[in-house]
Amino acid sequence: MEMETEMEDPRKVRALKPKVKLLLDDYITALVWSVDGSQVVAGTAAGTLYRVDASTAQILEQFPAHALGVTALVSGQGGRVFSGGQDGKLKAWSSGREKPDFEISPGKGSVQHILYGGGTERNILAVAEGKFITFLNTEGRELRPKAELPSTVSGLAWHYQGGILLAASYGGLQVFGVKKGTTQALKTYDWKGAFWCCAWSPDGKWVAGATQEKAVHIWEAETGEHLHMPGYPGKVKFIGWSRDGQWLVTAAAMDLLLWDCSGDGPCGRQPKQLMAHGDTIASCALQHQGSLFASGDESGRLILWDARQPGEDGLIAAFPGESEIGATAWSPDDKVLAAGSADGSLYLF
Repeated sequence: MEMETEMEDPRKVRALKPKVKLLLDDYITALVWSVDGSQVVAGTAAGTLYRVDASTAQILEQFPAHALGVTALVSGQGGRVFSGGQDGKLKAWSSGREKPDFEISPGKGSVQHILYGGGTERNILAVAEGKFITFLNTEGRELRPKAELPSTVSGLAWHYQGGILLAASYGGLQVFGVKKGTTQALKTYDWKGAFWCCAWSPDGKWVAGATQEKAVHIWEAETGEHLHMPGYPGKVKFIGWSRDGQWLVTAAAMDLLLWDCSGDGPCGRQPKQLMAHGDTIASCALQHQGSLFASGDESGRLILWDARQPGEDGLIAAFPGESEIGATAWSPDDKVLAAGSADGSLYLF
């Protein structure tokens, strides 16, 4: 990452300078890094997939992947990438091939979420379409009957040990086992409301979800003890955990709130409130092992934060982009941040 002092800013916020800028064919809707960190794969609203060499900044491949926009991307072993689209297709792509290894239609609607692997359970795909979750191996074969939720699946998260999946929909969060043949949930965390997303803490202690009612809910995973955090300025569209499990990072409207979940959890604690954005936050990405995270907004501003620093002191650097930053992703070694914008610009910082 390349940073310099931005002298015109009275707060002397360092400027985050991209090492690479490439212009793709349309709005970048999804980003993922290859497992070895050598490539960045981008999907666009036009349905195109791009493979970019991270060291040379050269576009290695560019081809139409979906009839409509790309909605989700995940990486697998050997440079393989799995893509989901608005056309309802799930496709597997090997490097150097413009035809998919396989393609399936999990249901009748668009593929909204894909997760790969998870903890000790490798080579498993969890795919959300409508109110169903399909569990597949990496050759596209179903491993168990589809799990059915009360309404559209709005978020997925693996347990850190793998083999157990957390899913969000209307009415709360539900837990499903990959190896359990039943379509019924193993456990539920109930709340009457529409959930937007969910996240499982890295140690498996907490589950969290965000609702349409501008609130965050946290449950102690084992006991089901429930904490309710209302009062957000808008819908909470992102939640994620720092690698050490201390901080639950949440984004709503222009605000970022960080809850300290160490020890006995956030009950009775005030969150860190970060308010450096001037427009609605559109994407957020946390490092895999470090304490940094990035947030991008609809005006194109990208901010780099350190969760270990108090309040606004955690603002490390900022990039004044020109178009909505709708996708962000850290490289596997946390050394490079990729960001994609609505005007098709792909940045590497």
